Amino acid sequence: MKTVLLVDHRNYGMASRSLKEAKSLSTKYNVIWIGVGDKSDVEYQVPMNNLQLIKLRNYFYDKSKFKVFGILRLNVKLISVLVSLRYDVIIVHDLKVMFSVLISLLRKTKIIYDAHEIHFTKRNEVNFRNILLNRVDFWSEHLFIKYFAATIQTNIKRAELFAAKHKVNLPVVIENYDSENFGTDTIDIRDNLGVDPSRKIIIMSGYISTGWIWKPEIVIEALPLLPPEIIFCMMGFVQDDTKTYLLSFANSLGVAERVFFHSAVPPEMVVKSLRSADIAVIPLNFVDKNSEFPSPNKLYQAVSAHVPVVYSNNEFLRKVINENEVGRIGVSFKIDDHTTFVTAINEVFSHYSELKVNVSQVASQLYNWDVEVRKLFKIIDEF
Repeated sequence: MKTVLLVDHRNYGMASRSLKEAKSLSTKYNVIWIGVGDKSDVEYQVPMNNLQLIKLRNYFYDKSKFKVFGILRLNVKLISVLVSLRYDVIIVHDLKVMFSVLISLLRKTKIIYDAHEIHFTKRNEVNFRNILLNRVDFWSEHLFIKYFAATIQTNIKRAELFAAKHKVNLPVVIENYDSENFGTDTIDIRDNLGVDPSRKIIIMSGYISTGWIWKPEIVIEALPLLPPEIIFCMMGFVQDDTKTYLLSFANSLGVAERVFFHSAVPPEMVVKSLRSADIAVIPLNFVDKNSEFPSPNKLYQAVSAHVPVVYSNNEFLRKVINENEVGRIGVSFKIDDHTTFVTAINEVFSHYSELKVNVSQVASQLYNWDVEVRKLFKIIDEF
């Protein structure tokens, strides 16, 4: 039986894509997942069902003026762990841990690069620092692509941009879908929030941020125009200053009692928790190529939970949500106009039964991780 090693710089609670891959691959191979945990040293967890988790100190997110030092320390620690392990295939998630896995070339191990996104356009504000960092990201990928046995991108547009820029063959596209294989259990977040069962929940899941790609402020700004039984819940990791800012903004509009924060839940509980919400929101700002051609966990987790969505209008998302083969599963709004968000919410509730049926069919027939991951099995089986 092959041993597949997955390496990610993200915390266990935020590494949804690499963990999805690890759990799926463990049905056929021995799998080791290395990511970040909460302890000060390496934590080796007891293997279960062909899957072992190894968690490292959170070097990358340590408070530091220069994150580059955290990245370097994480890669050095990863190298010390990798040399002690035996594996046949390694899947490196994202650019930040690429250098640590290059040691695997000495063993002639097959390396798969799951790029996640387009790294060389992430910083769109024009200044010397951003231009330099974008070039560093480009050359970091460009110099080592020839050593990878396979490269993966999360949608066809990102794959085409990647191939054109690096002048390589089109990467394998493995979409960022989620799994329906969580049973039908529901975790009612109303109980955790202490709100009445009659309240309607608009939910935003995942990493909660403001000021760049995500704009949860649009939901808060719309709350005064929505029925009072509707509340807004942000479920996931949030920085203290972001939370303070959003609560202050809600208080200034007189809706602070309708804005809630729910702590991040383990990846296997996200879909179960989302099932108790009424509408999922995708308040995406289109600031670079990654947001122009998005593949957000927030969307596909909502689909797997069979929850209709409201989303900021963009051609790529519109094709996924409104122009799929089954039927529309949500309604769009303009990210800079909160009144269009109000209209979108009202339209979802007006056509709720139709949208619920559609999103259930889409989850099983179109946007299903358990079908999509077969592409990854095929890559590994061919080695």
